[in-house]
Amino acid sequence: MSSAGPSSSRRGGGGSSSSSANNDSTFMDAMENRKDMRRNIKKFTDFLDYEGRDGSYRDKVRAMVEKKEKRLLINIDHLREFDSDFTHRFILNPNEYYPAFQDALRTYTTTVSDNGESSQPNQKTQDEIEYFIGVEGSFGSHSISPRGLSSSFVRTLVCVEGIVTKCSLVRPKVMRSVHYCEETNKVITRNYVDATSTSGIPTPITYPTKDESGNPLITEYGLSVYK
Repeated sequence: MSSAGPSSSRRGGGGSSSSSANNDSTFMDAMENRKDMRRNIKKFTDFLDYEGRDGSYRDKVRAMVEKKEKRLLINIDHLREFDSDFTHRFILNPNEYYPAFQDALRTYTTTVSDNGESSQPNQKTQDEIEYFIGVEGSFGSHSISPRGLSSSFVRTLVCVEGIVTKCSLVRPKVMRSVHYCEETNKVITRNYVDATSTSGIPTPITYPTKDESGNPLITEYGLSVYK
């Protein structure tokens, strides 16, 4: 019995050390991810300013802002001309780069208007506006037909070309819901992230119908965001 006490103590100490090591590893991974994010944001910002053979994307971003659009279409050939190694990594692992690209684009939109301010609708602040990146151009071996779409292309960027013969009903997916409470006169928002999102940790899919005090909520469908 006397030997069991020290043995248990040693196991407890080892568990504590292991937990501390795991926390340190998680912290270091988070710091490294932030560095990569900042590096990719700067890289894509430099690409938008890059004067290639077809000029820069500054005018295209300005036109997008003035038309109140939210999607910028970039040519993969232009990105390849800017930095071929960076483009290759982007094609092989787009989920690592898309969030940085979109953050860079959102920041970049504030610099393209003549007065230095965003010309977006007044009902939304700049932080609430989400911009998206579309990709076109020559994808090389990643330009395939539906028959050639195999597991080797999982998590990579591909261009699938084919003829659509049948399409099921496309239902909108809620990305952010806005709710109003008449009892408290407060507005509540909730963001939703699933496994198909390029950033964030998947969130519960429960849709709020009451606030923390049990008061009923009214969904503001016109202010909610779908895709």
